[in-house]
Amino acid sequence: MAPLSLLDLRSILLRQQAVAELVHRTPEDARSTNNSAKFMTSNGSTAAPCGQCHPKDLLALRKSLELLPKLQENVQHFNSQRLVALRDRWDSLVDVTIRIAETLVDDPPLSLAGAV
Repeated sequence: MAPLSLLDLRSILLRQQAVAELVHRTPEDARSTNNSAKFMTSNGSTAAPCGQCHPKDLLALRKSLELLPKLQENVQHFNSQRLVALRDRWDSLVDVTIRIAETLVDDPPLSLAGAV
Protein backbone atom coordinates (compact mmCIF):
# COMPACT_ATOMS: atom_id res chain seq x y z
CA MET A 1 0.00 0.00 0.00
CA ALA A 2 1.28 3.48 -0.88
CA PRO A 3 2.16 5.90 1.91
CA LEU A 4 -0.63 8.35 2.67
CA SER A 5 1.37 11.31 1.33
CA LEU A 6 1.39 9.68 -2.10
CA LEU A 7 -2.41 9.61 -2.14
CA ASP A 8 -3.12 12.93 -0.43
CA LEU A 9 -4.20 15.58 -2.98
CA ARG A 10 -2.49 18.46 -1.13
CA SER A 11 0.81 16.54 -0.97
CA ILE A 12 0.54 15.70 -4.66
CA LEU A 13 -0.06 19.35 -5.58
CA LEU A 14 2.90 20.50 -3.45
CA ARG A 15 5.18 18.01 -5.20
CA GLN A 16 3.88 19.08 -8.61
CA GLN A 17 4.57 22.74 -7.79
CA ALA A 18 8.11 21.86 -6.71
CA VAL A 19 8.75 19.87 -9.89
CA ALA A 20 7.37 22.67 -12.06
CA GLU A 21 9.62 25.18 -10.34
CA LEU A 22 12.65 22.91 -10.76
CA VAL A 23 11.91 22.43 -14.45
CA HIS A 24 11.28 26.09 -15.25
CA ARG A 25 13.64 27.93 -12.89
CA THR A 26 16.78 25.82 -12.56
CA PRO A 27 19.81 27.74 -13.90
CA GLU A 28 22.21 25.95 -16.25
CA ASP A 29 25.06 25.75 -13.72
CA ALA A 30 22.66 24.11 -11.27
CA ARG A 31 21.69 21.56 -13.91
CA SER A 32 25.37 20.68 -14.30
CA THR A 33 25.78 20.15 -10.56
CA ASN A 34 22.57 18.14 -10.45
CA ASN A 35 23.81 15.90 -13.26
CA SER A 36 27.01 15.29 -11.31
CA ALA A 37 24.93 14.49 -8.25
CA LYS A 38 23.13 11.69 -10.06
CA PHE A 39 26.22 9.66 -9.25
CA MET A 40 25.28 9.97 -5.59
CA THR A 41 22.22 7.79 -5.99
CA SER A 42 24.16 4.90 -7.50
CA ASN A 43 27.13 5.37 -5.21
CA GLY A 44 25.83 3.30 -2.31
CA SER A 45 24.15 0.68 -4.40
CA THR A 46 27.17 -1.62 -4.49
CA ALA A 47 28.16 -1.32 -0.84
CA ALA A 48 24.76 -1.57 0.83
CA PRO A 49 23.66 -5.05 -0.35
CA CYS A 50 27.06 -6.56 0.51
CA GLY A 51 27.27 -4.94 3.94
CA GLN A 52 30.76 -3.67 3.20
CA CYS A 53 32.52 -1.09 1.11
CA HIS A 54 36.02 -0.55 -0.21
CA PRO A 55 38.25 2.53 0.02
CA LYS A 56 37.37 3.51 -3.55
CA ASP A 57 33.67 3.43 -2.55
CA LEU A 58 34.39 5.86 0.28
CA LEU A 59 36.34 8.12 -2.08
CA ALA A 60 33.38 8.14 -4.46
CA LEU A 61 31.08 8.92 -1.53
CA ARG A 62 33.30 11.82 -0.49
CA LYS A 63 33.25 13.25 -4.03
CA SER A 64 29.46 12.97 -4.06
CA LEU A 65 29.12 14.60 -0.64
CA GLU A 66 31.32 17.47 -1.82
CA LEU A 67 28.50 18.40 -4.22
CA LEU A 68 25.95 18.96 -1.43
CA PRO A 69 26.92 22.57 -0.55
CA LYS A 70 26.62 23.56 -4.22
CA LEU A 71 23.25 21.81 -4.47
CA GLN A 72 22.15 23.64 -1.33
CA GLU A 73 23.21 26.93 -2.90
CA ASN A 74 21.22 26.05 -6.02
CA VAL A 75 17.96 25.57 -4.11
CA GLN A 76 18.18 28.90 -2.26
CA HIS A 77 16.28 30.80 -4.96
CA PHE A 78 13.28 28.45 -5.08
CA ASN A 79 9.97 29.48 -3.49
CA SER A 80 7.62 26.50 -3.72
CA GLN A 81 6.44 25.32 -0.32
CA ARG A 82 7.92 21.84 -0.69
CA LEU A 83 11.37 23.05 -1.80
CA VAL A 84 11.46 25.68 0.95
CA ALA A 85 10.66 22.99 3.52
CA LEU A 86 13.44 20.76 2.16
CA ARG A 87 15.87 23.68 2.07
CA ASP A 88 15.09 24.61 5.68
CA ARG A 89 16.11 21.19 6.96
CA TRP A 90 19.02 20.68 4.57
CA ASP A 91 22.23 19.17 5.94
CA SER A 92 25.26 19.36 3.65
CA LEU A 93 27.05 16.75 5.78
CA VAL A 94 30.22 18.83 5.78
CA ASP A 95 31.43 17.10 8.97
CA VAL A 96 31.11 13.67 7.33
CA THR A 97 32.84 14.90 4.17
CA ILE A 98 35.72 16.34 6.19
CA ARG A 99 36.06 13.14 8.23
CA ILE A 100 36.25 11.00 5.09
CA ALA A 101 38.74 13.42 3.49
CA GLU A 102 40.96 13.38 6.59
CA THR A 103 40.85 9.59 6.83
CA LEU A 104 41.44 8.56 3.21
CA VAL A 105 44.35 9.21 0.92
CA ASP A 106 43.46 10.80 -2.44
CA ASP A 107 44.20 7.61 -4.36
CA PRO A 108 43.14 4.72 -2.10
CA PRO A 109 43.70 1.08 -3.05
CA LEU A 110 40.84 -0.91 -4.48
CA SER A 111 40.65 -3.00 -1.30
CA LEU A 112 42.30 -3.23 2.10
CA ALA A 113 43.41 -6.84 1.59
CA GLY A 114 47.07 -7.04 2.48
CA ALA A 115 47.20 -3.42 3.67
CA VAL A 116 49.13 -2.65 6.83
